[in-house]
This record gives sequence, structure tokens and C-alpha cells, in this order.
Amino acid sequence: MTKSSGESQRDFAAATLLDDDATPVVVEKRARQSLAWLSAHRFEVLIAAVAILPFVVAVVRSIVDGYTPLGDDGLLVLRSRDVFTAFNPLLGTWSSSSVAFGVQINNPGPLLFDLMAMPVKLFGSGPGIAIGVGAMNAACLLAAAVIAHRVAGRIAFLLILLVGASFAWSMGSELIYDVWQPHSLLFPFFLLIVLAWSFAEGKLKALAWSIAVASLLIQTHLSYVYLAPLIILVGVFLYLWSQRAGFVAALGSLKRPVLWSVGVGIVLWAQPLWQQLHGPGESNMDRLIDAASGKYGSMPSFGTSLAVRFVGAVIALPPWILRSSFAESIPPLQIIDSSGNFLPVSGLPSLIISMLAIVLMMVLLLASAFSVRRLPTRGVLTSALLALSLLLLSVLTIKIMPIGPVDPAHQMRWLWPVGAFVIFSLLFRVFTLPAISRSAPWLVAALVAIVSLANLPTHVVAEGTVASRDATPSVRSMISQVEKLDNRGVLLFDPSTLRFAEPYSGPLLAALAEEGIRFVTANEPYVHQLGEGRRYRCVAQWGLPDNPSACGVSNTMSVVSGIEAYAVPDGSERVIFIPGLNRKESLQFRDAKRRLDEAGLKFDGYGQPVNVPGALSEVALRYRELQIQRDRDSVAVFLRPAS
Repeated sequence: MTKSSGESQRDFAAATLLDDDATPVVVEKRARQSLAWLSAHRFEVLIAAVAILPFVVAVVRSIVDGYTPLGDDGLLVLRSRDVFTAFNPLLGTWSSSSVAFGVQINNPGPLLFDLMAMPVKLFGSGPGIAIGVGAMNAACLLAAAVIAHRVAGRIAFLLILLVGASFAWSMGSELIYDVWQPHSLLFPFFLLIVLAWSFAEGKLKALAWSIAVASLLIQTHLSYVYLAPLIILVGVFLYLWSQRAGFVAALGSLKRPVLWSVGVGIVLWAQPLWQQLHGPGESNMDRLIDAASGKYGSMPSFGTSLAVRFVGAVIALPPWILRSSFAESIPPLQIIDSSGNFLPVSGLPSLIISMLAIVLMMVLLLASAFSVRRLPTRGVLTSALLALSLLLLSVLTIKIMPIGPVDPAHQMRWLWPVGAFVIFSLLFRVFTLPAISRSAPWLVAALVAIVSLANLPTHVVAEGTVASRDATPSVRSMISQVEKLDNRGVLLFDPSTLRFAEPYSGPLLAALAEEGIRFVTANEPYVHQLGEGRRYRCVAQWGLPDNPSACGVSNTMSVVSGIEAYAVPDGSERVIFIPGLNRKESLQFRDAKRRLDEAGLKFDGYGQPVNVPGALSEVALRYRELQIQRDRDSVAVFLRPAS
């Protein structure tokens, strides 16, 4: 009797297991297959290596330079190190939207901490977080390119690498390994968009992967809470629409992918669900739902006009996703005043220009979609329709997005991956035209190489925590002295002395945790930032208790930066002090101040001289430089007895 193919495969597998000599043959066969695959795809492998070279170079350079995470990055390192410890995080970081809502809210989950835990534990805080984020971003870009290759071949693969390398170029060499959520999630979000396109083209396994990536995005930053699910739904809709002739069969084909997706979702959301049902502290998901439903009052949103202007500035108008866009397309803006009234917004293109640019881009995408009737190419129609949907969803998302308490740019950095895919869709149509399709791969590969090589030198885009990079020497000096805080008992961290967006406290707390020095806090936002395990249990409200020593706390710790770091408060001990000026600079500063005083000059509220005569302009300039350096780089850590 002739055996079926399945029986033959089982017999071969059994024989392989029983025959010791067969195993090397199988291994050798697989090795030959791998080499054959690499030989057949050596062009793609080479260009992919060139595309991720900026990530590798940036991470290696950061390690050589002794990269030190600053500000909130230090807190992200701390919580990554907390994974699988007594302080294991069940939620994401504290959300700044808590300020507007008046209730403490965390981002929904800890998946970013989970991903960063191993590199941080293996390689240390600075190298580990740079390796973790750089590897994640490079892997997301490679995965997106491979998926595009499976959907539409070599040219799609190369174009995804090109647009990904382009917006990495706009971020600069420092941000592509920055763990701060508005920056570290951009390549995962780009991967999600490509996964949605893949699903629209019938690659049904992409659904479970989409759920995994969307879970990372939503858990890590609330700006993706609407956008990520909607993109997945658009991909599902486009797939069902493409299968409308056999709609019932198409629905049936979704059964297995949906079951896999549900399983993936349950696993990845297990920690937030545990916190919701059994975890310490208030239920975060309840507070998120209450905030979304308006229970805590409504926050002003950006509205349609500003949404159109933001989308136009980043996606539809030059410089698009190229070098200067990340720093300049959305300038620092104050949208509302302290009373909640909208202020005039300058620095963005006008509403009319933005609308015209967006409409033009939509027309081009529609033309690309309709062109498949004459020039059918796999993937062109779905990529154009998905890009069109992304434009509309971007406007809708920003329209309803609450205005945060800080600069709005960090809330909408996801516009760059959206812009990258929109440009990909348009280029995909152009480079698959018969007239240039033969030479297109070489041209696109050359562009990938040019953009990637241009991103190799150091280029600092001073956004987020990177804006404080000049304080790095002071931060390094501070954390190198953290052992001075050892053997001081449990420390009660008092954040009331911190300046907004200061770069010192996060790295200090991360260093304390790394050294095993225990600290707690009574400040509610910091409890939500550092975890319930670091809550000071003697008090449940804001402010420090009267007698913390009775509750096991030995000293109260505070971090002071700027000119205040030079003065020691009564009853306090200055354990760590890093002056922002060295001896020579201090003498220059005092001499400049003396000369300005002798000239009878007045100083403004920031300590800067006003109405400076020309003869003293250089003296005043040097005085300003040294004052800025002193205020930026001076830091002290104080302890005072807890009794």
C-alpha cells in the first residue's frame, strides 16, 4: 500500500530520531538551505544591514561615551530593573494627564519594562537601556521590511527600509535609543501599521502579532489608546472588503487568527488585569475608564482646526519626515492659558494651507488606488487605502486628544511613522510603474544607503530628556557618590524641592535601587511612578507626616538643583554636592558680577543684567553663560533627620 505524505513525513521523523547518523545529515541539509536562502537574498540582507547600521553605531557610541539616562529615563530604567523583584511593576508609568484630571492615573501596563528588564539587568543602566531600545527599534524596522517583502516583494522591502531610515534620520542619533515613551514607541508603531497592511493583504497570522504590538503601545503611552485599535480594525475591514465575493468564507478564515489574538491579548494583559482585580492600590483601569467617560470632568481637546494644522505640518508639507522635521515641524507651543482659554498658535502652517496640502495628498493616494485598474500591482490598493485611512484617523485622534499640561509635541510623535507609511504608499506606486520598475531596486537601495550613512555622525535633536544632556557630567558625578547614602536607614524621598523636568532625581533613584538602598515616598504621583511597594505606609495623603521615624524611616532625602544647591538648610546635611562651576569659573563669575554691580546695572527677576552698555556687553554675556551653567549643572542631595 502506498503511504500518504503525512505518514512518510512521520516515518522520516521517527527514523531521524532513532538513527544517530541521520541527525548530522538533517543539520547539514538545513545549513545548506540557510546558506542558499542567504545567497538568494544577499542583496536584501546587505541593504537591511546598511539600514540598521545607524542604530548599531549610535548604541555603541553611547556605551563608549558612558551614556547616562536622565530625568524620566532614569525612572524607566528603575522600573525595568524592578521586573521580577519585590517591586515588580504591574502598570506603566504615572501619566501627566493626572494633573488635569485631578486623580492619579498610570499608563495601562508594564510591557516596555518587561522588554527592557533583561538588557538593563545584564549590561547595567545606561548600556542596557540603550541596547534594549536600539535593538527593539532595529528589530521593528527589519520586521516591517520582511513583512513588506512577503506582501509585495523586493521593492516594498526596500521602500519600507527607506522611509524607516528617513524618519530615524529626522530623530537624530541620540533619540533612536532613547527610552522615553514618545520616542521609543515610534518604530513599534510603524511595525503595527505594516502589520495592518499585511493583514489587509490576507496574511492572517499578522492579526495576533498586531495585537501584541498594539498592546505594547497602549500599555506604554495613552496617546495610542484610540489609534492602535482603529488601525487594526482598518486592516480587518480592508481584508474583508477585498474578499467580499466570498464574504462568508472570509469570516470563517478569521476564526483561528482571532482565537490566537485573544490568547495573545490575555497573556500580555495579565499583569494589568491582575492589578485591576487583586493588585495593591486603586484599580487603574477603573480610573482610566472614569477619566475617559468624563467622571473627573472634561479636559479641553485640540479640536479640528489644530488637528488639521498638526497633520499638515508633519505629514502633508515639507520637510515631511526628513532631517529637520522632528525638531521643527511642531515647535514648542502653549495652546491654552492657566484659565483654560485657547491662545493664538503661531509656528504652524495656516489652516487653509494645511487643508489644501492634506487634500492634495489624499487625491494622490486615491489616484494610486484607482491606478490598479490599469496597472495592477499586489499591495498598491490596500497600502493606498490604509494610508488614506491613517490621514483621517490622525486628524480624528488629535481632534479628540486632551491637551496635556506640557508641550504638545510629545503627544503626537506618532505622526512621523504615519507620515512614513503615507510616503511609502505613494513611492510604492511610483516605483512599480513599468517604466522604472527594473531600475527601481537599485535606486531605492542607493537612497537607503545615503540616508543611513548620513545618520551615522552624531546629531542631537534636543527633545525630551535629551534636552538636558548638558547636565550629564553632573548627573554622573552625583550617582558615582550614591554610596554616601548607604547605611542611612530607609530614606523618605521628598520631591517638593524638584524643579519641573529636572534631570537629576530619576537617575538618583535608579542608582539607589541598583545599590539596594531602600527608599519610600509619601507623594502620590511618585507612589504611582515608583510602585506601591515604595509607598510610605504611615500616611495616605499628600505631605510629609509629623514623625516618620516612628514608622521606620531614618532620614528624609531631597534633591535640589540650581543656586539653591549652594545653601544648606538648617537641620539638614548636604551629603552630595556637585557645583556647576569649577574654581576658575567661579572666580570669573564673581568678577563679572562685581564689575556689573560697580557699573550700577540692575538685574531682572531671573538674575540677568538689563540695559547693558556696549562696553560691558562681553562681561554681561560671560556672566549669563556662567549663570546658566551654574543653575543647570549644580545639584545637591540633602538628608535631614526624620524625627
